[in-house]
Parts: sequence; structure tokens; C-alpha cells
Amino acid sequence: MFHLKHGIFCLALCPAIQAPSWSFYRQNDRAMVLTDTSCQSWVNAQKHPHPRFAWLQLEQPLSAAHYAHSNEVHLQKRYLRQLQRNPDPESFDNITSLFLSSRLAISPEDPDVFERAALVLAEHARLFPEQWGEFRKGAFPRIIVEHLIRHAVHRYGAELPPAEKEALLRPDLEPIDLVTEQLKVKIEVAWSENGLQWLDGWKSENGALGMQTIRLAIWLWSAQDTQTPTLNSNLLSTHSLDAEPSLAPPEDRPSIDPDGPPISTSKAKVVDFPAQSKIPWLILSLGAILGLLSAVFRWLPRGKWRSVIGAFVVLFCGSVGLETLLILLGIPPLSQQQPLFSLQEWHYQIFHPGEHQGLLVTQGGPSRYQWIDTTQPTDFQVGIVGASSAHGSNLLFEDSFGELLQSNLQNAFPQASIQVINGAIGGTTSNGVLSAGTELIMHGIDYLIVYYGHNETAQLSNLTELTSVNITQLDIRQWLSQNRIYSFVFRLLRPDGSIQQVSEDVGQNAALTFNAQQKLKAIAVRNMRHNLQQLIQQAEDNEIPVLIINPSFHFPFVQAEPFEDRMASQAAMTLLAKAQSNPNDVEIAREAIEAAIDGSPTDFEARWHLIEILRAQDKGQEAQRAVYQLLDVAKGITTVTKDIRMLNLQLAEENGLSYLDLESLFYSASQDQFTVNGLFWDELHPSVEGHFRIAQAITPHLTNYLKQNPCQIGPCEKK
Repeated sequence: MFHLKHGIFCLALCPAIQAPSWSFYRQNDRAMVLTDTSCQSWVNAQKHPHPRFAWLQLEQPLSAAHYAHSNEVHLQKRYLRQLQRNPDPESFDNITSLFLSSRLAISPEDPDVFERAALVLAEHARLFPEQWGEFRKGAFPRIIVEHLIRHAVHRYGAELPPAEKEALLRPDLEPIDLVTEQLKVKIEVAWSENGLQWLDGWKSENGALGMQTIRLAIWLWSAQDTQTPTLNSNLLSTHSLDAEPSLAPPEDRPSIDPDGPPISTSKAKVVDFPAQSKIPWLILSLGAILGLLSAVFRWLPRGKWRSVIGAFVVLFCGSVGLETLLILLGIPPLSQQQPLFSLQEWHYQIFHPGEHQGLLVTQGGPSRYQWIDTTQPTDFQVGIVGASSAHGSNLLFEDSFGELLQSNLQNAFPQASIQVINGAIGGTTSNGVLSAGTELIMHGIDYLIVYYGHNETAQLSNLTELTSVNITQLDIRQWLSQNRIYSFVFRLLRPDGSIQQVSEDVGQNAALTFNAQQKLKAIAVRNMRHNLQQLIQQAEDNEIPVLIINPSFHFPFVQAEPFEDRMASQAAMTLLAKAQSNPNDVEIAREAIEAAIDGSPTDFEARWHLIEILRAQDKGQEAQRAVYQLLDVAKGITTVTKDIRMLNLQLAEENGLSYLDLESLFYSASQDQFTVNGLFWDELHPSVEGHFRIAQAITPHLTNYLKQNPCQIGPCEKK
């Protein structure tokens, strides 16, 4: 039955319902393209357990003309899904443009666009070989070069010298034709040697050859263009290019160790730590300090020092009282609203400001694009926070563990309406996790999953190589950002805020020293502990259970670098040479490590040598520990460290939370305890199979939780 409220919704959303087949509704300067049947489709979908999927089932097809003029991720996704259902031999240029615009972040960089575009491009090449051949030899390389220029203007335009910017914007820019022809030759060679395998390799899990083709275009451009030297330097640095990239498909898929044994079924599962009675150490400490000061105050004779102590006691009590009042008023600290620094223009709001007529829309790009229908009640909502691994980096949305978990739970409880909201933000730090988690709690979720750890140490510990940083000031700023009094005064005086924007151009600042990095690692652990504890406390205050997922990575592919300025002694180098000549002697390798200076190139060689010996002796767990010890003294790391993993475990134990250790989940399936081929698509992001196993591990835990708490999905009132 078509209710009045649905009719009002359609009148508001579709003002031209009898007009031509396409109408536009604009709110907050964001165009939403709708069909004249979409409102009825929306209404018909109200009883669907996943109402946001109604937007993928519109009866009118989406034409290329409508998607081409919008950066709306949902339109791009719909267009690509439509091409999967109804292939179009005239769509090669649109598919390529979608891939390039999303992959180069000209439009929101959403994996559901660039990964699906890569998939659809390969499918169309199989179905329409003649049209693909014409396109490949004609417009294909030029579209790549033109998007490269768009990317350059979009990414670097503001910082380029005026002459370079003007040269880039000229349509007759000299190198375009030359680079296009060179790229065409390279592509034809790759195609003639590899055929469809080359296009299949455009997907991230198969080698990311689409990104490799873009990097080749950058290399060719930099070699030919003399009018934009600043841009060329930025491009080569950002994309880590010091040699011409190859377009040949890799012999092995990314993060596949050819020596690794096959993996079996995972055995690990979610653990529930018992709730612990919390001793209010902070209150006890404050009381002890106050008692001590009061005793000193009473003991001191009247005079100057008594007045000073008295003033300090009053100031101390006033500060504690004001901080408590701001907590009760819900005034957030700066740590919840902005990062200590920003490597990119990431946002801290996972939902677009305001509602789109009953629909909450999560941001595209760093976080996954979702529609959340707020007009219909949901029995059980799960929120996910974290960074790129949680958000399903470079995977289709339906392959991420959040969507798989929702499907599993919905199948287990078909009578209930269950929804999983993925609020993870790619590239964020724990400040963003705190902000996104707070937003989800305010939205009204019933369960929170925190899957985070890779970025904190990786970003903070390498910060001085990107910008000039006073570590002491950074430490003070971190502490102040967690103080509500400071945050309140700061926002009064500087309402626009202040975030240290960090350029990603490496090499313009002082090299990172070993001691500085150790200090930054300690700041990273303190920052993450504070932010996640704040989020856990908010969830506890709102009676929301929390599951912490502890990240892992693929040990053979871990990325790390030595400190080149830390020179080793002659004795250490002699021991290293002795160890390398005795490839099975663990003790000599350990002696070489002991003699070397931590983090030096000699130390690195000795540590890798030890890791290889342990692997060869089938001592996988010892080799894992050796990798963590290497990360403790390395720079250039990209993944989670031992201290961060230990912190996640401590937070779960201290707060009585549920806990899933991905290292146990993945490596319990490994015969050698060191390789898990197929569970990661690079060194740290889980693959499709990895996300499937995460969902399979969480599903029985949440199924049992819902069975033990039937009011969450039943007719009775929730507790």
C-alpha cells in the first residue's frame, strides 16, 4: 500500500515525476540523478532487509551522459553494474575514464569504481575483441595521458609555478602526442605478449597493472616534457619512480611467496575477555595529590609559600572541575575532531552533512560509499571503524568483511532487519577512528567493531622525513589535544582550527634519526591508547559491545629500511660475513645482530639472514618474532608493530571486550607459520579470501550474541 508519507517523500524527491525520463534533485550542491520510477522502486523496497540496495535496482537504465558529468560515486557504481548486466561495445572510453578518474583521485578514489571498472574493461575486451582492438590502438593511450594531466592539475596545480600551470592547461601541450604514441607502442607490446592476461592484471589482486600503466605514462611524460620540471619531480617522487615500469604481468600475484605452502582452514575464533572491575586510578591519584597538597598547606606557616600552595590547590581543583563539566556537557577534545597532522585531505565525518530526504550517505573516497535509509527501523546495526584494511582497500564493496558479515547475519535471522555500516577511513590515524566511532555511536549503532593499527606508527615514525617536526612540541600538542579545557579555549580563539598539513614530497627535510624515530613510536602508542580508550568508554557509556580486531600482515613481504647513517663496526661486519658463510647457524647470526648497531645496514642484513635461517628450519613463529624485532629498529615501515599489537590486546583485556587476532586467524591456517598466500593482496591489506575468513570468524560470535540477547532483534524492548 502506498502510504501518505511515501507520497510526500516522492513529491519532495521527484518534483518532475511526469517530466522526461530523467530528473535532477539538488541538495547541498550535490546532484542526485533519479528516474521517474525510482520513487516507486524506493517505496517498494521499504520491506527489503537491505533498503539501500534499492538504488541499484532502478528500472530505468543510467546513460553515460548522466554519469559522465557527476563525481557521485553511486552513479558511477550504478553505471558499471549496468554494464556488467548489459555490456555495451561503445563504452570502452567511459570505462577507462572511470578507472583513471577514480584511481588518480580526480573523482573520489573508491575501490568500487576503479576495481569494478578494471573488471568490466576486461569483460568487455573478451566480449568485443574487434571494438577493443580499435579502441586500444586509437583513443586508449590518449585518454590515459589526458587523465594524467588532469591528475597533475588536480593534485599539484596550487603549488606549481605559474608558467608550469599555464603550460599544463594549454590544449596543444607539445609532449601529449609524443607520449601518447610511445605509450601506444608499449601497450601493444604488452598486449601482443600477454593478451587478456594483461587486462586481468589491472585488478589489484592480480598485479595492479592499471596503476603500472599510469606509472609508465608518468615516466614517459617526465622524460619528454621540459616545460614542467617541478611537476615532473613531484610525480616521480610521489609514485616512487626511478626506472621505467614494466607492463608485463608479474610471475606471481602480489603478496604470493612461491616457496610458501598452501593454506588450510583457519582455526582461531573471537575471544571474550571477562569484564574487570575498574579501579578508578585517576580519581584515586587526583585525590592523593589533593590530599598531599592540603596536608602541606596546613603544615606550612602563614606566608608566601602557603599562599602559593593555596592558589595552586584552588587552580588544580578548578581545572579538574571544569574538565569534568566539559565532559558532562559533551564538549569533545580536539583529538576527536582533527589529527595531529594530515598527509592528505581526509575528512573526519563519515556521513555527508545533512540528510538526503531520509538517506544518510557515507563519503566516497577514503571511506566506502553507502546509502543508509533512516526512515525505516533497523533491528540491529553494526558499525565498523578503522583504516584501509577495515574499509576493504582495493576490493569491491561486496567482498569486504562488513558486507559479508551483514549477509551472513541476515541469513541467520531472516525475520530481522540487520545492517552493517562500514565507517572505516582509508589513510586515517586513531584520531579519525575516534571521530568516526563517535559519529556511529551518535547514529545509534548496537555493536562496534574496531579494526585498526597499521597507520599509527607507520605515519608518525616517518613524519620527520616529510616535514620539519619538533618532536617535543608534537608531544605537547598531542597532550593538549586530549585536554577539553584547552580544546574549548582553542576553538573559541581559532574557530577554523589548525591542522599541520604535511606534503608527501620526500627529500626536502632532515633525514629521520634512529633516536627521533623511537620517540615518535612512543608518541604513536600513547596517541592510539588515548583515542581508542576514549572510543571504548563512549561505547561502554552507551551499552554498546565492542569487538577489537588486531591487524596482521604478510611476513615475507614486510616493508622496512635501515638507517644508512648508522655505521657498523668492523667486528659486526666480520661476524655478518661469517654468518652468511654458515647459512644454517642461528647462533652466529644472533651474534652478528648483537654486535651490530641497531638499525644499521649491517644489522638489517644480519636480521634478514636470521629470518631466512629460521624459515628454512621450519621455525615460523620464531621467524615472526624476528620480523617484529626488525620492525622495532627500522624506518620506512608500513604496517603494525609489536607495540601496537600489544596495545590492542591490552585494551581488550583491560576493558573486558571481545577480541579477534588476525595473526592467529590467518597463520593458524599456515603450515610453515610464516606465509599465508592468498590472504593478503599486498603486504598488509587482506584479500577477498582474507575478508571472507574474517567474516566467517565474526559471524558465529555475533550469532551467539544475538541469540543470547533476543531483544536486539525481537519484539521486546532493547535493554
